Amino acid sequence: SAAADGPAGKNVYVIEPYYGIDRGLTSYSHVDGYKGIADTLGGSCTAYLGRNATIDDLANALEDGAVVGIFAHGALEYGVSYLTTGQGFTQEDYLSVPRKGFDYGYPPAFQCGDGTWAFDGSVIANHMDKSAPNSLVWLTACHGMETETLCEPLRSQGVSVVVGYSDTLYASYDDDYF
Repeated sequence: SAAADGPAGKNVYVIEPYYGIDRGLTSYSHVDGYKGIADTLGGSCTAYLGRNATIDDLANALEDGAVVGIFAHGALEYGVSYLTTGQGFTQEDYLSVPRKGFDYGYPPAFQCGDGTWAFDGSVIANHMDKSAPNSLVWLTACHGMETETLCEPLRSQGVSVVVGYSDTLYASYDDDYF
């Protein structure tokens, strides 16, 4: 079985919705490192950067990927992550109703005042048509691991391991570089 033998997929995905948009996160892209992981697994590496990272891209990456790196912003008060485009979100995503067994008492997705879209893991799970192939998700988003609002819905869809940070992340950059 895939669970006993490791990931069913060989492909690797990098989701960087703020790459090229938020100056604090543009000093380093993780794509090259993830290409090395894909080469080792014998698969391909696909990157969704900036406004090209949609909720459906994220769901599809989880369905196909052995390893998925998500490099975004997060917030403790909602336990959510953020995208820089609302493309693909449905009306159901904005409703404050339990979906797939998860209800955290706030809308699963909403547009923020700064033009970004916040969402929790139940929205990702809701956009998945099939379960994940026993994959590993590396989540780099402030406070992303402090609640189960991202992790638990992904685990319920077959993601074997969700790891990441539980504190605020800071990125530094050189103004002369940009």
